[in-house]
Parts: sequence; C-alpha cells; structure tokens
Amino acid sequence: MKTKNFKKSKELKKIPTGSNWKKVLLEICIYSPHNYGESHKVRFYDGAHPLAKKLKISGYELGLAISFLRDHGLIKDRSQLNPLDEEPINPYWSNMVSLTEKGFNVALEVDKQLRDIAEKKRFERLHLWLVILTGLLVLSSLINIFF
Repeated sequence: MKTKNFKKSKELKKIPTGSNWKKVLLEICIYSPHNYGESHKVRFYDGAHPLAKKLKISGYELGLAISFLRDHGLIKDRSQLNPLDEEPINPYWSNMVSLTEKGFNVALEVDKQLRDIAEKKRFERLHLWLVILTGLLVLSSLINIFF
C-alpha cells in the first residue's frame, strides 16, 4: 500500500502538547478581564491571534486549549453568556474571554506548582555546584598532601 508524502506546513510542525491550556489559562489570568478574545477577523484557531503569537503556539493549539478551558468551566466568553448577562462590547473583540471563579482558583494552583518546580530546579543546581566545589576542595587538599 502506497502512502503519499505530504508537505508539512508551519502549522503542522508545532505539535499540540497537553500543557498549553495551562499557559493560556495563566495568560488570561494575568491580563483578564477583556484583553483576549476573538473577532470576525481573528479567530482562536488562527495562528495570527495575538495570544497564539505571544505564547508561541499554533492557532490550532490555542483553539484546543480554549475549548478545553471552556469545557471545564475555567473561562467564559460570549458564547456561554445569556443575552441579559452580556458584558460591554469591546470594539476590537466581539467575543471576550474572562476567567470564572473556578478558573481563577486553578490558575493560582498552576502558578504555585510552576513556582515550586522552578524553586526545586534552582535548589538542585545549587546543590550540584556545592558538590562540585566540595570535590574541588577535597582534590586540592589531596594534591597538597601528596605533593
């Protein structure tokens, strides 16, 4: 059975990862409310979307992350609002995204986890440097003893 070789576009070279929703959630949390959304010109699945550009992910990945966040009730947008609950329209974006209370709590938890991971990495690097310097001190003392 023969298969055709398809040329990879720039969009297909960026493989979706499971952590993009965390990046998108944190970015929305930092700049919420009403800084990100979609319009009739730039949709979430568009690679030219400002959020996709800022996070350096494809439009497809952004669309998947937004869908995941919507499905889990972490963000809300105009597609989920009742007509009476509508927020003021930003002239640049027709479908603004904002966090729900659950989304805010999850964003805080994700941010804490990322900070803990970064702190753990810093501690491991410091520990490694201490081991190396201790080894050098032992080596230099051994050289002084024998020579």
